[in-house]
Order: sequence, then structure tokens, then C-alpha cells
Amino acid sequence: MAAVPAMAQTHQETRGQAEDGNPDSQSSLADAYFHGRDGFEQNDYLALHWYKKIAERGDDFAIQQVGRLLLTGDFDVAPEAAKDRAIKWYQDALAKGHSTSKRQIEKITAMSAEDVAALRLESQLEKALAILECNKGDTLPCGDEPQKSALLKIKTLADQELTSAQSVWGSLLFDEGAMAKLGGKPDPNAAIAYLTKAANKGDETAMLFLARVYEHGRGVPKDTAAALMWYDRAMAKMTAERAEAAKNNVIISGGNDTLIQCKLHFLRGDKIAEHTRQECTAWDREAFYRAY
Repeated sequence: MAAVPAMAQTHQETRGQAEDGNPDSQSSLADAYFHGRDGFEQNDYLALHWYKKIAERGDDFAIQQVGRLLLTGDFDVAPEAAKDRAIKWYQDALAKGHSTSKRQIEKITAMSAEDVAALRLESQLEKALAILECNKGDTLPCGDEPQKSALLKIKTLADQELTSAQSVWGSLLFDEGAMAKLGGKPDPNAAIAYLTKAANKGDETAMLFLARVYEHGRGVPKDTAAALMWYDRAMAKMTAERAEAAKNNVIISGGNDTLIQCKLHFLRGDKIAEHTRQECTAWDREAFYRAY
């Protein structure tokens, strides 16, 4: 009798334990199918099945995940029908005493069919990115063909005017490895076109990518004025978001505001204190170059 590979045996054991009602195995299996990891290929149907099993025990996270999948999962259901199914799920959960479901019902009820459709596109983008970033020891579809399909999916989503996909596709058009999978080469002009579309719709990541491109002449001539413009716009967006959050007593921590302020200082040639210069140099080397 042929030996069963170690990973396959582990999968069989996990499934068996989950079928027997083991809570930890059910949770592991649901997460694995949802994210496409631990050797399990991403599958919304199976993720939904196992999250429902866990939700039956009143698990808050599982209840939220079922609602999320019903709304944005890869099922052959129209946006309005998906919205109705998600609302019905949360109504049932509320009737069983899950009080936080009320907020989800209100949130989803306020959504239009277009809002739901956009969320579903975002979910597709998330799955495509997971395939591009996967580790062969963790996720199954890591070969060139699945990654090629993922790249083409991202381009399709970008051409469907999904802002986040335009930002991602624009950055990928600079990536030699990604373009080689599609049998092509980097295309800075096309990249800038996609990034500009996303940036003009308020995508901060696209703004910062464009700023870096123009600052360093990555595939295009250096343009300090353009770099300053995009850093300024990104800074203005973050400042506005923080001010709006403060009205609701919400503090937004982290972000790139310190990095951007440093870039503005350097590019404008501002006179700044030595400790500020040292801080900016540390930020620039340790964070900004790694992120962008």
C-alpha cells in the first residue's frame, strides 16, 4: 500500500477531527479554506460550511465571517440576493441573542447593489493577491499558471474601474517578475496611467507610489514638482481623515504622515532642526524604502 504524503495525512486528520465536532479543527479548516492556506486551496463554499458549524456555538468571529461570505463570497448570486441572504443571517443571529448583529443589519441595509458589487470585486482582488504572495508550503495554487491567472484577474478588475485594483496593477506594471509571467516587460507609461487613475480617486498608496516614481525617475524622467504634488496630496488626504476621525473621538495611529512630511522637507529644501533631519533619515531608510 502506497504511503500517504505527510501533508495529505495531516489534511485527512484535520477533516476527520472537524467532522467529529472538534472546535479547534473546525476553526482551522474554516480559516484555511477562507484564506487558501495550510495546503488547502481557497474555497468559499467550504469556508462557509465550516464557519456555519462554528457559528452554531455562538462564536462571534464565525458569525461575522458567515455574514461576510454571504455578502461578498464567490457564489453565483446577484448582489441584491447576496444582500438579502446576509441580512437574514444576521437577523437570525440577533434573534438568538447576538446583539452586535444589529449593527451589521443596519450597515448592510444601507448598502446599494453597487456597493455590494464593489465589495465582491474587492474580495476577488484579495484572493488574487493571496495567490501572488503565497508560500508553496502554505498554499496550493502557487505555480506560474495560477499566478498568471491571478495577474490577469487583477488587470480585469483594474479595467472594471476598481480603484484598489488600478493601484495594484499600476505597481505590478513596474515589476519585471510579474510581467515576465505574462510574457511581457515592465511598462512605466501604462503603470503611471493606472496609478494616476487610482490616485485621482483618492487612493493613498497610488499617490505615494507616483511620488516615489517621479522623485527617483523610475522609468520616467525625474520630476520634483510632480513628486511634491503627490506627496502633498497624500498628506492632505491623511490630515483630512484624521480630522474627520477626531470628530467622532477616534484616533488614527500609524500611517505614513511622518514619512511624507520628511519627504516634503527634503524635496523643498526646508531648513530643519538636526534632530528632525536625523529622524527623517532614519524613517526614510527603515520604512519608506521598504514600503515603496
